[in-house]
Amino acid sequence: MTRLSAGNRRAGALMGPAGFAVIWVLGSSVLSASADPAPGPHSCAQHGAYYNTSDFVTGTVFSSQDVQDDGFSDLVEGAPGALSGVGAVDIHYDVQLSRVETGGLPTPYSKSIYETYFDGVTAAPGDGFGAASAFMYANAGYCADLAIGAPGNDAGRGKVIIGLGSLKGLDPVAAITITGASTGEHFGTAVVARGHDLWIGAPYRTVDGVSQAGAVDHYRVTAGSAALIETLTEASPGIAGSPEPGDHFGRVLAVAGHTLVIGEPAEDIGTKIDAGSVTIVTESPTTDTLTSATTLSQDSANVPGVAESYDHLGSSVSIDAAGPPALVQGVFIAVGVPGEDLGTTPDAGVVQAFARHSDGTVVPIGTVTQNTPGLPGVPESGDKFGSTVLVGGLSDIYYDGTQGVGDENIAVGVPGEDVGSDPDQGVVDIFAIRPVDSHPVVLARSTVFFEGPASGHVGGAAAAGDQFGAGLSAMPVDRYNPYGGTGGTTLDIAVPGKDVAGVVDAGEIRMTWVGASSALSGRALDSVGPFPGERYGVGASGRGGGVFVESTD
Repeated sequence: MTRLSAGNRRAGALMGPAGFAVIWVLGSSVLSASADPAPGPHSCAQHGAYYNTSDFVTGTVFSSQDVQDDGFSDLVEGAPGALSGVGAVDIHYDVQLSRVETGGLPTPYSKSIYETYFDGVTAAPGDGFGAASAFMYANAGYCADLAIGAPGNDAGRGKVIIGLGSLKGLDPVAAITITGASTGEHFGTAVVARGHDLWIGAPYRTVDGVSQAGAVDHYRVTAGSAALIETLTEASPGIAGSPEPGDHFGRVLAVAGHTLVIGEPAEDIGTKIDAGSVTIVTESPTTDTLTSATTLSQDSANVPGVAESYDHLGSSVSIDAAGPPALVQGVFIAVGVPGEDLGTTPDAGVVQAFARHSDGTVVPIGTVTQNTPGLPGVPESGDKFGSTVLVGGLSDIYYDGTQGVGDENIAVGVPGEDVGSDPDQGVVDIFAIRPVDSHPVVLARSTVFFEGPASGHVGGAAAAGDQFGAGLSAMPVDRYNPYGGTGGTTLDIAVPGKDVAGVVDAGEIRMTWVGASSALSGRALDSVGPFPGERYGVGASGRGGGVFVESTD
């Protein structure tokens, strides 16, 4: 089957109510009259035993899973500003980075998918299709399916389209569409999934008469249809607090195992505006609905720090459902606080670490800053350490071979980091901690990724304003590999301020492949344009967390 795709794209951003800007990613491979990929060697039912659907099932603007079930991960990037905000997603099929063993990093097959790719689906400027996405398993087969948010659809009512995977990529015929409950709620701003279950943020929904309080709808998708099984708000039994105007509950989401984390960076704590909070939900292992919830801020007991205006705690969240053994029964949770001031240094940023036990008890286990002994760099104004966080699936990320049994690997984006005399080049700190319940975090070791040959892992050339690390994702390589290879993990890093071929702020994603014993220099994924101001690689949500954009009013 050959399907026609639209041509040029241009930059765009959705300005939400109250002046909140949701910056959307733009552009990637635009194919005009391109053939769909050829069928893979296996049916969608054959590889299922190799997949753990709790791992790498992400709510991310660029994320990975195997849509074609050919044994190789596929990379997805949202482009919600494409075509005057109609939006698109770019799918890079078969990102087979393990083939370095047989002759270099191959170029994956890439395709741009628009709303009208799916039969019977209409599109309009401002839909923002691709603002968030998540791989899931909505069908009986084992090709991964893709849920795609379009929060601007129908005057901001919003919708989510679930495209079903097939041996030829996403099936254009058998899509499932879920629409928001009310005009202006921006349903689909955040989307995360686990197996058949899908959580969708509607951060501008009115709750109990309170405007823009926000909500999260939990759907179960089976047999070609989606059933709403639970709605979570700050008015829900078991969730502390109460709906307030502009809370935007549901803007930032992460899920893994039976833990759902809801970041609420716009939450006021007393008189402290946008200090932020995080709600950690424990789900029933049988019904996957809420059994208990804990809401924490920096004014909560035993949580380090003090809540301050514009800290934006909860701007990014990530979960390792397995947790390191040192936590005994723990689920490890990392929460970014990029607006945190350290002493007289504004917006230096911190990361808070928590453990959730099997009984639902949540224990703060420490804070990491750039003042933590052993971590590269020092806190500087506007670093915004913790703008993005990533845990889980990082066991193969480059280390010195001394990984301990109780260690937890963390990647933290620091897009505001100045490198030399160049402001906001950005870096990614990757480190292991040895968390012990009710004790401070002990740093085991660390490294830093940045652009340029000196890093040894990322490649490229750094420049002021690149904002390297403004988005993070990880993907497995060769979960099932009919061609051989050692497997490993890629760390995918957004560089939205990168100038590409002289085009200002076109943006790109840097992929670095890391195997069991070596790290190889990465490859860039650029927009086909590129277009000025495109800022390719950053959107309203990221793997296990979001990029929270401050009020512009």
